[in-house]
This record gives sequence, C-alpha cells and structure tokens, in this order.
Amino acid sequence: MIRLSLNECPYPPSEAVVKAVSEYARMLNRYYVEGLEERVLHLLSKYVGVPQEYLALLPGSESFMMYCGIGFARDDVRVVSPDPTFEPALTDFESVGAEVVRVLLNSDFSLPEGRFLELGSPSSAAYLPNPNNPTGNALIKGRGFLHELLDKYRYVVVDEAYYEFSGRTFVDDVLNYGNLVVLRTFSKAFAIAGARVGYVVAAPETLKEILRFRRAFDIPITSYAAALGALSDLGLMRRYVEEVLKTKDEVVRRLGGIDGVEVRDSEANFILLAVKGLESGRLCGLLRKGGVLVKELKHPMLRRFVRVTIGSRADMEKLTEVVEGVAASTRRS
Repeated sequence: MIRLSLNECPYPPSEAVVKAVSEYARMLNRYYVEGLEERVLHLLSKYVGVPQEYLALLPGSESFMMYCGIGFARDDVRVVSPDPTFEPALTDFESVGAEVVRVLLNSDFSLPEGRFLELGSPSSAAYLPNPNNPTGNALIKGRGFLHELLDKYRYVVVDEAYYEFSGRTFVDDVLNYGNLVVLRTFSKAFAIAGARVGYVVAAPETLKEILRFRRAFDIPITSYAAALGALSDLGLMRRYVEEVLKTKDEVVRRLGGIDGVEVRDSEANFILLAVKGLESGRLCGLLRKGGVLVKELKHPMLRRFVRVTIGSRADMEKLTEVVEGVAASTRRS
C-alpha cells in the first residue's frame, strides 16, 4: 500500500537525525539529558527568528490542545474554531472539558470574518489553522484581520503546521502581541513525524500561563535528538519542501486533465481530489483497492473529496494511474 493519508513527508530523515538519535539512545536510562533541550531551543530560535524564551517544545503540536485546554476549561474560556478544520485538535480541546464553538466556513472555504469577530471576547480563544486542514487554503491572509482578532480575543492560536510549504507566518507579531500563540511542527517538512515533536511560539508570560498544566519529562530524549538533527540540516528540509511542491504542481496538472476528475490545490503538502459520481467513502475504497491509501472526508462540505498527501514522484505516478482507472470505470457505469 502507498500511504497518502497522513500528510507525512515521503522522504527519510536526514543522516544528521539518524546520527543524533543513535548517539542519545545510549542515554535512555535517564528522564532527561542536561543541556539537550537548550541545544534544540538554540537552533530553533535561530530558525524561527525569535528569542529563545519565546519558544517551548512539545511532544507533538497537538499536545498543546490538551495542556492549554485544561486551563481553558478551568477558566471558562471557550474555543472558537472554523468548521471544517483539523478535527482531532477540537476533539482534544473537548476531551479535557473545554467548550468548542464551530463556525461554518463560507462555500468557497474562506473564513466568515464578521462572525469570528462577533464571537470574540475576553473569555474566548480563537483557533485558526493557517493554511487550514483539510481545505488547504489560508484563513488569515493579512495582518489587519489578525490584529482585529487579537483586539477581541483573550488568545488567538494560529496553527502553522504547514508553514514551510505555504510560506505564511505571523511569528513576528508574537513579539508585539502577548495574546498571540503560533503552533508549528517537525512532523511535515522535517521528516520526523514518528518523533512527535512540535513547538509553540508566544510571549514568555503567555507560555507560562497556557502550559501551566504540562507534565514533566513529556518529550523522549530521542525525540529531542531527532529535532536537534533536523535543525542541523535545514538545507535538506528545504530541498524536501521544494521537491514536494514541484511534485504537487505536476500531479495537480495531470489529475486535472482526466475527464470527470476535480482537483483542488492547497498551500500545504496535500490536495483535495474528487471523481464525478463518487462520494468520499466510495472513492477512498476504490483507491484502496488499487493500492493507495487516502483520507476520507466526512464533513458535509467535503464529502465528495478525499485528501491526498503529496508523496514521492513514484507514489504520485501510481496514484494517477489508479485514479485514471477509477474515473474511466465510473464514466462507463
């Protein structure tokens, strides 16, 4: 099976990652290694472009929802989120007792900005993936709207999991707005999804407040090591991103030329794919029979689409071949 369902990087981690993990694996008898986290934060500070005290590493960026969600629940802070969006994040908020208010996107998947501003209050936190998953489009395109949100909400959380692919970021605004929180991950462009490492960028006092329920020693030593290795080889990461984006452009063009096939491009490392006459579950099943795993989408706005991660060129050749067969069979029927 070709796995194009989890938005992973199709390429292996760098040799720097392998070397660092191997080196620090010898220290797994300890809960932590003195100075390891600081080494990672030093490199991360240079990469992100903010002072080190504005950064906190996480055991996967989704853990943020669990940690700060406990505080939101205790402080009666509700989470206002677009719908559809990255549903596991909202489930995490709700699992620890935080209230989530879902705001339906416009028909073109854009954000209903007026409604979001109406719901802003000192007892609300906005959660906005940018670009959004699974729709793939940017929900916040300019700083003007972001600053309006920051004036309304207690916190504005911008999830930039796909920053390396989109090039969109608001980390610079963290230096001027104490209630802005930016989430990022090493799981996509850095090719270490299995290490489960993410990070949050926010003012030091904000980090202390929103992560006050964090557990100690929650990041394994080898995951720190993987992040250290990944940050030591930014050139490889950037080559991976370039290759994924080139491959995406090619597959969008090729799939878009098949009769009965609709493709929606994205600002991330995935696309949306539809075949005329098939709903998401049926299309997902037919692609699976052809040896390709994709993500079924169940939201009413997306039920004719599947989400397809951009894999290697060989992966996408196989996908194109299978989609051509499915589309031809559907047309005959």
